[in-house]
Amino acid sequence: MKRGPRICVKRDQESTVGRGCVLHAAHFRPELAAVVVAAAELAPPEVEQVWLVEGWRDIRDTPDRHETLDALDIVGTDGKGQRFLTSRQYVAWSQRVSSRLGDRYDVLAHDAGSGWHIHAEWDPK
Repeated sequence: MKRGPRICVKRDQESTVGRGCVLHAAHFRPELAAVVVAAAELAPPEVEQVWLVEGWRDIRDTPDRHETLDALDIVGTDGKGQRFLTSRQYVAWSQRVSSRLGDRYDVLAHDAGSGWHIHAEWDPK
């Protein structure tokens, strides 16, 4: 089995808002674990670290599933934690993840003011 990139979780001191990635036990259920596995296995080959940068958070001005513990935000970095992927690379990566996970998930790449990342939600319609 290929090892793949290292999985990292953003800590408070690595955050621009003073709060790292808040994860609860529900984030480790199979539906969300599948997101992390897909993101890691399908990351561009030059990505050395896949970071979970957002788990739970209060709903902001955008309706998403972070508050219900059904969403994760993910970024890819080099071995020193530096972001380097382009928007096109994030879009292509998110499309690969979306294809693997299927239509019970909403997966997109976007820049919500904090830099490009993959936003993935478990959304059984």
